[in-house]
Amino acid sequence: MADRPLRIADTPIAPADTRAPAAEDARLRRLGVAALALLVLLAVAAVLRLPALDRVPPGFQFDEAYNAIDAWRVVGGARDIFFPANGGREPLLSYWQALFLAAWGPNVAALRLASAVVGLITLVVVCPAFARIFAARRDALRLGLLAAGVMVVSYWHVHFSRYSIRAILVPLAMALVFWLYFEGTGPRAPRTLPLLGAGIALAGSIYAHPTGRLLPFALAAYTLWLIWADRRRWVGSLLSLGVVGLVSFALFIPLGLYFLDHRFLFFGHPSDVAVVGAAGENAVQGPLGQALAVLGMFFIHGDNSQFHNLPGRPAFDPLVAVFFVLGVALLAWAGWRSRGRARGPYVLVLLWLVVALLPTLLSDGAPNFSRAIGALPTLALAAAAGLSGAMDWMLAPHPRLVPAERWRRVAYALPVIVLAVSGVWTARDYFVVWAGQPSLYYAYDIDKEDVARQVMAWQSATDHVYLAPLWASQSTIAFLTRDNPPTGLEFDRGAVVPAADGKDAVYAYGPDQERRYRRLTTWLNDAADKSTVNGQQGQPLLTVVRLPSATRPTIDATGVRWGAVRPTTPLDARWSDGPQLLGFSYDTRTTPGDTIRMPLFWRALAPMDTDLTLFAHLVDASGKTVMQDDHTPLNTSYPTSRWAQNEVIIDLAQFLLPDDLPLGEYRLQVGWYDLATGERRTLADGRGNEFTAATFSVGAKPK
Repeated sequence: MADRPLRIADTPIAPADTRAPAAEDARLRRLGVAALALLVLLAVAAVLRLPALDRVPPGFQFDEAYNAIDAWRVVGGARDIFFPANGGREPLLSYWQALFLAAWGPNVAALRLASAVVGLITLVVVCPAFARIFAARRDALRLGLLAAGVMVVSYWHVHFSRYSIRAILVPLAMALVFWLYFEGTGPRAPRTLPLLGAGIALAGSIYAHPTGRLLPFALAAYTLWLIWADRRRWVGSLLSLGVVGLVSFALFIPLGLYFLDHRFLFFGHPSDVAVVGAAGENAVQGPLGQALAVLGMFFIHGDNSQFHNLPGRPAFDPLVAVFFVLGVALLAWAGWRSRGRARGPYVLVLLWLVVALLPTLLSDGAPNFSRAIGALPTLALAAAAGLSGAMDWMLAPHPRLVPAERWRRVAYALPVIVLAVSGVWTARDYFVVWAGQPSLYYAYDIDKEDVARQVMAWQSATDHVYLAPLWASQSTIAFLTRDNPPTGLEFDRGAVVPAADGKDAVYAYGPDQERRYRRLTTWLNDAADKSTVNGQQGQPLLTVVRLPSATRPTIDATGVRWGAVRPTTPLDARWSDGPQLLGFSYDTRTTPGDTIRMPLFWRALAPMDTDLTLFAHLVDASGKTVMQDDHTPLNTSYPTSRWAQNEVIIDLAQFLLPDDLPLGEYRLQVGWYDLATGERRTLADGRGNEFTAATFSVGAKPK
């Protein structure tokens, strides 16, 4: 029979299938509800992380201040690939913080805002990361939301989101690396874009924190497991690891080249805190002790450091800890029941947990929340699994308990109640208990803030301010006084008296340095006034010696004078392109076993470009040098390149005379040389390069 044209009437029309659109609508509704829930969680997170960043934490802790110094240098044009100060730090956080300092100015609130924003971004990433990794589970979306919710109210995460150190980058970096690598190595063929993203994230983790160096081992271990679980796809698994490795290695090259030239910085901080090299009480607890301490941090006893925690507070409050234990059991059971590649999410999360806990397992002072913070998303996942499991049990039919609809409402209210209670608990522990501890005055360098404010007050009155070097170079003080820094002086080895300019000179050091005070006032011929500056809590903060401009020394042919008093034996020795020796002050008789301390009074005739080294030699009657004291002035704290014209520099030459030193006459010869070249400076009058500053006798000890 000939073919005939097909007519519509000949074709049966099937009923419309409405199931697919309905399922899609339901999926979109779930995603909309999840997005709304995530926005609510982010709002709560912002309330816990953003307010009062300039006041809580109180003070300006020195690690934060080091970061602020480097970030502000970046704002000013520095482009370092590594920041070696403070034990050495990877650059990513400093460049991130520089964006906030550039926008809001060099202050602690802007610095901490950078960390708070990282904390919020981490929550945004954790939710979809776990939802995708556990996409095969019926509760995958709920699991991601609850994991983010647990982190929102986590004291641990709140604390580090408000503390501007690089540790806050670790949870974000790990979440991105493991999520993208899981996406790239999914059940189908390797996916290029997620693998490229994983390589970039892996390189970023290495630029963020030393923990990032461990992540390649976790990815390699997961890849080996994938090959074992699905041997037919071993080539694709190896190619996936290769893509990630090549991308991350290419991006790591600049930092890697830096480490090749500075190997000690690559190993420096990790080796300092490793258990094999740790020292001190309870630094090393042994393998079992380390493991028990880390296991106990979840709900028994946490980090003892005030920098990282309310000392001793576990990672979870008791309420969340219950669901954490339940969740660990449920995840372990689900992973055990899974087969083949379906077990992949559980293996990946386990490797994530292990590699994140290694830094605190292998370092001193375990548990350390800063070193273990990369594990926080996986721990939140366990608590989320416990909450989700409890909800599933409630949503199942239980006719004998309560009406199903009421039980359903209780199930959905459960996580809200748990997270609300935990959030209130966290807010109380952080903002009231921890922030109210008096010991934070020193732990978070509030005392250094007080010193910086006092220094700036003196400087606004146009005083010359001199601090002990440990105070002047301390990072909090250095950052806060960066526009007009005080001069750091080692008062054990001398002092600086500015040229007469109508300004007072202020010398400040710790309140426990009475010996330095007595020595300084002796050198200044008691022309200075002593006072004490107290801190906010009323405790002595600084001992201050003020030299009024009216009592500033005058220099003439008879030496250095304070008013009518001449405290030095007058001299006039001048070095070409160098200083002038004005005189000395010393008892010219001594005995073996004594310590000679001879303050030499110098003046800068003109600014000097070179840092010269002073030599002071004890020479016996035959011309033999028996002792020497070579040093940069004031124990390297005030090199000659910093000397201002006409200021007086008091520098101490000192010798401990041996008990068997022959009795007799000795001379003190002084001079200057360039340490880099060994070249000595010659005297301006052509009499060589040494000058006899003093002659004294070493006599027998009295009977």
